[in-house]
Amino acid sequence: MQVFRFSLLVLLLTPIFITNCARNSGSGDKPSLFQSDFQRSKLICGLSECPRSVGRLLMYDAKKDDIFTCTTFVVSGNVMATNDHCIPSGLVAGSDCSQVMGVTFADGQKNWCQNILWRSGDGEATNKMSVDVAYFTIAQPVNRLGLQFNRSGSEDGQVVKIYKVDPPSGEDLIQTLWVDKCRVSLKTRFFPFLDTKDSPAFVLLKQKNQNSSDSDQALCNLIPGNSGSPAVDENGDLRAIVHVRVTINSLTNFAVAVNTACMPDAFNLSSFVSPQHCSLLNNENLDSKVEAEVLEKEIQRAANEDSDKISLELQKNYPMFKWTLTAREIEQGFSKNRLTVPVPQCALKTSHLDKKYEGLIWGYKNASTEEISLPTYTYGVGWDEDLRLTIPLTQNNSFTLHGKMSFEPQKLHDGKPSGVILTYFGGSPVREIPFFADFVNPCP
Repeated sequence: MQVFRFSLLVLLLTPIFITNCARNSGSGDKPSLFQSDFQRSKLICGLSECPRSVGRLLMYDAKKDDIFTCTTFVVSGNVMATNDHCIPSGLVAGSDCSQVMGVTFADGQKNWCQNILWRSGDGEATNKMSVDVAYFTIAQPVNRLGLQFNRSGSEDGQVVKIYKVDPPSGEDLIQTLWVDKCRVSLKTRFFPFLDTKDSPAFVLLKQKNQNSSDSDQALCNLIPGNSGSPAVDENGDLRAIVHVRVTINSLTNFAVAVNTACMPDAFNLSSFVSPQHCSLLNNENLDSKVEAEVLEKEIQRAANEDSDKISLELQKNYPMFKWTLTAREIEQGFSKNRLTVPVPQCALKTSHLDKKYEGLIWGYKNASTEEISLPTYTYGVGWDEDLRLTIPLTQNNSFTLHGKMSFEPQKLHDGKPSGVILTYFGGSPVREIPFFADFVNPCP
């Protein structure tokens, strides 16, 4: 099991646990057990109309000395597709897979694997940022229509059906073919830079306005063993292949799927050239680098939006300035806190200055110093029901800056920049500590 953590500016997101396929970790002679399991195992259909092209893949991995199950589907003739991580370790294109892989369909037909045609990797380093696809042939052709590939991409919010084989329960090795209905979500926390319909990967979530009392089919509840499940549209065309299940805190399970645009044509493998944007899925460094950049931009965007709202509030008490938010380290006792605080962005119309200082400083020639109290804020990181990044701003009720503000009203009154110094009283012993000193121009 791989664990992914995302951290930026001391913000730590909840660990993400990714589970690929189901395991049968029984004891004994595993190769013989696999042969026996395959022969006596069954796949039944839990649907009124069962897709004949979808089956269960059972395989034995000698390196891991264990038996696994995944979902597979017919591409055409005797060619099958599944996830790369569902192929036993050590098998490469051209390898004989007849003793370690077998396919069962819901109508009872069983077929041993014949050869591995193509793998996107070696199955060892599969993660949420990989093209996780493999093709293999079975020993006998099947009279089943293969799924048609639709490579036009998927729209945000589009509903797709996931045909999946759930893992066995108990010792009877009976598995069930089900369907889930999920919706496509782009530009999620996992792929914040993938926001177009031809994105190489996207997240599959339950449909909106669904709750635990709804049928399982509406909840997009994907579990281990569903790896390799086809995601099809309303016309029955293949849009993606499911390759990992993700769980965060109390959120319902959801899946990451690879777009068919990144899957090669099984009958033209030698001439396949992966689209350039698909390479993003195999670059783990780009994954964390881009996520960090996106988070930084989102925090800045949130700060810009919040600045307008906070500026209006502060203008009630300090009407001479328009305010903006900035991150500063504030010394408090023997420690420093990194907080988001308001600072002057520009001086507003001179009428505010006239009203504020009328009769107090004749001619506005002298510098003005007045007491000031400023709220402080902290940005958090979360996600909404579409798993898109959210940056909530929270006011720190326990920490308010108390200090003074000095500037020259005369210069601002005349439309000239004035030096503005903001200090706050803190530390031990108590002393004035500047945290903003700059020239402020009149607002346009």
